[in-house]
Amino acid sequence: CDLKWAKGRFPTPHWEGEAPAEPKRGEGEAPAEPKRREGEAPAEPQEIEIRWERDERNFTLWFALPSSVKAEIVLPKIVPESASINVKLVKGEAAQPRFEANHWRINVSVGSQGKVEAIW
Repeated sequence: CDLKWAKGRFPTPHWEGEAPAEPKRGEGEAPAEPKRREGEAPAEPQEIEIRWERDERNFTLWFALPSSVKAEIVLPKIVPESASINVKLVKGEAAQPRFEANHWRINVSVGSQGKVEAIW
């Protein structure tokens, strides 16, 4: 189970509509400035902290989200539908774990920190 993809820089800016065209020299109006969908990107990139452990009957994931990032945690397929899922947060809020599309999923609020334990 490789979760290296879970670490990265956030948030990625999202623009409304089409990206602005290259400015044209000469006649006409300057192209409109793009608008951000939600807020402004922070001055410094932020990282998600994540680590995990597993054995034959357990999977534990520890995480810490930046203050501007919310997430859906998707546990790997090795965690069966019959598993007991425990979410323990030191910061933030979590929705009830749900089994959907062959994975356990947990939505957590912005800036959440804690761990998810799966036991089967």
